[in-house]
Amino acid sequence: MPSVYIHIPFCLTKCTYCNFYSVTRCGELPLFLDCLRRELRLRAADWTFGPLSSLYVGGGTPSLLSPGEIQRLLEEVAELYGLQEGAEITLEANPNHLTEDYVRTLRDTAINRLSIGVQSLSDEVLRRIRRQHTARQAEDALAFAEKYGFTNLSADLIYGLPGSSLAQWERDVRRLSRLPHLSCYQLTLEEGSALQRQCAKGLERLPSEEETDRQFACLLSLLSEAGFTRYEVSNFCKGEAWSRHNMAYWEGEPYFGFGPGAHSFVPHRRRWNVADVARYAAALSVPVPTDTSWYEEELLTPDMEYEEYVMLGLRTFRGCELERVRRQWGEERLRHLLAQLRLFPASHYRLSAGRLVLTEEGLRFADAVAASLFV
Repeated sequence: MPSVYIHIPFCLTKCTYCNFYSVTRCGELPLFLDCLRRELRLRAADWTFGPLSSLYVGGGTPSLLSPGEIQRLLEEVAELYGLQEGAEITLEANPNHLTEDYVRTLRDTAINRLSIGVQSLSDEVLRRIRRQHTARQAEDALAFAEKYGFTNLSADLIYGLPGSSLAQWERDVRRLSRLPHLSCYQLTLEEGSALQRQCAKGLERLPSEEETDRQFACLLSLLSEAGFTRYEVSNFCKGEAWSRHNMAYWEGEPYFGFGPGAHSFVPHRRRWNVADVARYAAALSVPVPTDTSWYEEELLTPDMEYEEYVMLGLRTFRGCELERVRRQWGEERLRHLLAQLRLFPASHYRLSAGRLVLTEEGLRFADAVAASLFV
């Protein structure tokens, strides 16, 4: 499942909880797009994995681009890297950008999946985390997407946000459970984020750990009733509506990432672009770039590849394939894995059909289980 990710690192404003790389200097977008296209062309000769099964345009706020600009990017990727028939092509979007005119025009592009950053359907909560949309705009964006034929829809939600309550969270989940896919994340108080500084100064308060746990329990209960499968720690879908792009990440498939801060992975090698629009543009704004300071890369040892496979695999409903562990890393590594498992209650995991899969209870301790299986 070879994939490409395109990072558009621009936002109109920064949400208070966000510590991902983005800038608000949107006047630099035209130059950035020129440099992004140059990176696409520059690296095409290194892509040897065949046509793409998925293409994901994320951010930042990719919906700051017009549908015409998005389509031009998609066409360049298709020309340079190829696209499989039926490839999943996702656009991340903010609800306030998904007006009826925008969605109608977007329908004429190659985008066939929308991931919409709802986060909350409470105007008070949205205001406190400095989102640019209202609850009504989120509802309208989803309605427009459905009206114009986007059936592969996902919404992001965050629990444990300041100002949130169990009753409000339950309403949000129920209203969005009609969708085929939901990504539901617990708020992480990121070091250096505006929200972290607000909390440190006593200007903002988060729900207690008990309140957040109740929101999470409510989420699991409601989505189970609505027919969702928890196919990854924070991702839920109906039927087989999982994100093919994200599954490719978690299963160790090759992918290229383009744009500042984007990561790439191919067998035995990882690469990442500098998280700095200015440095990225300076290196790529010339016809034949010679400056390589806009990216770094590393060779992965067998131990590093094994640990990444275990860490990512145990977060998903498919788990880790035991035969792959034996085949790729040896019999001794497989014996180590099985021996270390005995440190955990049998209720935490399941060995079935040659796979190690964490149970719902075990997913609460996924990182600890994975770490115990490392070298």
